Amino acid sequence: FQQMRDLPSEALRLKQYTLGSSPLCITPLMMAEMYGRLYSMHPDYYACITKNTNEHKEKWDVPEAMNQQTMFDFYKNNLFRGMANCVSKGTASDILSSVDKKGKYYLYAKTGTLKLSKKMKNDRMLAVIITNKDISQVSSPKDYKFYVVYFRFKQTGSMYNVSKIINQIIESKSFSTYMNT
Repeated sequence: FQQMRDLPSEALRLKQYTLGSSPLCITPLMMAEMYGRLYSMHPDYYACITKNTNEHKEKWDVPEAMNQQTMFDFYKNNLFRGMANCVSKGTASDILSSVDKKGKYYLYAKTGTLKLSKKMKNDRMLAVIITNKDISQVSSPKDYKFYVVYFRFKQTGSMYNVSKIINQIIESKSFSTYMNT
């Protein structure tokens, strides 16, 4: 934390926090990437905040005993359904209740608490995946587009601005262009 305080600008602090600095072993960017891999089921999916360099070498492989369709069906019926329930009646329902989905977007979420120590308040996290189709109604990850938003709240209980941020994303021209092309 002292190293972050010593950086001369908020932009540099944000960059260090996003790309990784102690005490994070898995950065927020890596978390967003993992959710992207999960929802795309694409072995080459990766996230970056700098120019695309195609240096990513790690691939996510389907276990030999399962084909990709079997894996997708399993995720759809178990994991993605649970993440939809997290939004409608679970731990993210209060946080995301004021998101305006414009009648055409679907939200999936995962909440979590990151325990740092007994002396410090816990960090909290929230992953929100916005899709242009109801995943329970599709047969393949190729049938929908998705957008991952990952939040990490350092030692706070407040997630007050989350729905405002999600609404701004949905209202943005770049989001609309991506989802509708």
